[in-house]
Amino acid sequence: QQQQQQPRQRGIVEKLLKDAYGFILCADDPTGKTNIFFHFSACRDGAAGSLRVGDSVEYTVGMDTRSDRSVARDVVRLPPGTVTLETKEEHSGVVWSGQLPPANEGQIAYQRNGRNCRIPFTPAQQQDPTVTNWRRGDKVRFNLWVDPLTGYLRVDGVTLVERGNILEAEGVVKSLKDGYGFMERADSDEEIFFHFSELPHPGAPEIGDCYTFQVSTRQGKPIALALQQLARGSVVIEDVLPTRLQGLVDTPLAKPRDRRDKSDSGPPRGFITLAAAADPTAAATAGSTAGSSATAGSTATATAERLPFFEYDVLAESSTGPFQLRVGDVVELSVSVDRRNGRRRAVQVSFLRPASHAGDVRETGVISTVKEGFGFIKCADRDARMFFHFSEMLDQSVDPTPGTEVEFTVTSQNPASSSAAAASAA
Repeated sequence: QQQQQQPRQRGIVEKLLKDAYGFILCADDPTGKTNIFFHFSACRDGAAGSLRVGDSVEYTVGMDTRSDRSVARDVVRLPPGTVTLETKEEHSGVVWSGQLPPANEGQIAYQRNGRNCRIPFTPAQQQDPTVTNWRRGDKVRFNLWVDPLTGYLRVDGVTLVERGNILEAEGVVKSLKDGYGFMERADSDEEIFFHFSELPHPGAPEIGDCYTFQVSTRQGKPIALALQQLARGSVVIEDVLPTRLQGLVDTPLAKPRDRRDKSDSGPPRGFITLAAAADPTAAATAGSTAGSSATAGSTATATAERLPFFEYDVLAESSTGPFQLRVGDVVELSVSVDRRNGRRRAVQVSFLRPASHAGDVRETGVISTVKEGFGFIKCADRDARMFFHFSEMLDQSVDPTPGTEVEFTVTSQNPASSSAAAASAA
């Protein structure tokens, strides 16, 4: 009779141990940190066998005379969802990404317990569902509901406080690496870094793809965020002149940076010097850029014009394939003129013939060994083996297999070693 007169309390099963006892989180503790012990024998109508963690229950509180502690008695399971232990926290944050299809879900960035966190939100969780066009950087406030049993978090009451001051721009993908790339911006003559996680689609983009994006900074350097794809060719940054020219490689592309180098600098750059009097438009361009008349000095500058080029400017599907250009190599190219600043660059670069350096010797031999990306050539006229890299094959359609007869140039990488360069099948 005394037990029936005690007030009944509610909670959620937190733990079940050894099929004999467990613990209940008490619903009357708003922090969700108070629990109470119960034995299966205290469950009404044999409910202990069907209890599961997370079940809502009702019980009375009694005293265990042996341990002198409170225990739950007369435990009854309630319908699912009857008891919730969620606690509400009020937070401020910024929109990390706008609501995108198909789920129409965005993300909010905020701080909790000294940690940077993100949580999704949809229009149904907004205070005003009519607010649309969320942009990265928009300031918001919201309610965060925390389930102490599962750790599950959810939001509601998302309210726009202030629109973020975010610069939007357009650009064209110019180079790709492992998980990231660089775009040329239409509003600036600087390239900008982007990570594949900011793409609106799975997988990697392609060179030449066009996007709009939001400009932010990381460690003092600009980065592109929240990319949205545009029609290919819709962003035009440069005009390619129709005349094909010849030139000599002045400075080859730098070697790829070490993977441990985490800097966000742009892709390696090289330089090509145009053949004398190869491009009559160079004098006019140089003169207009400098604001000076066409003098003998400006003509000299034009006939020795030095144009930069990048890895993506070298044709990868020419008859010779992606040959690794060396100083002095003769190449064919087109000239692009940047609409933003009038700067000229060598593009659509194709290899014509290898450089001829003082001290270089043209020899013949047979490929003796190949590995992953490199191999060794047994010289025909002397007892020596020469290292070569597959990128030095002038005709990339030739498979460098053991027994293939080749002709090559011997070049010294350092005083202690020699290697084969500009190799071609005999």
